[in-house]
Amino acid sequence: PQVLENLRKQPEFSQIKVLRVDFDSQKAIVKSFKTSYQSTLIVYKGGKEVARTVAETNKDNITALLRKAL
Repeated sequence: PQVLENLRKQPEFSQIKVLRVDFDSQKAIVKSFKTSYQSTLIVYKGGKEVARTVAETNKDNITALLRKAL
């Protein structure tokens, strides 16, 4: 989460909205996103999913994913 929060502070990504879902306590929401694993990052653009990754921690890879939402 720290990488994502740091990137959101950059002007390029300041308009990106983040929805955090608790994997253990919000099971219905987790299921609605068809997520089977914790630490899943899903990127949407125009209401459609454009990218998804699990347990990604590399800043460059997360940056590339976020750019897909722009």
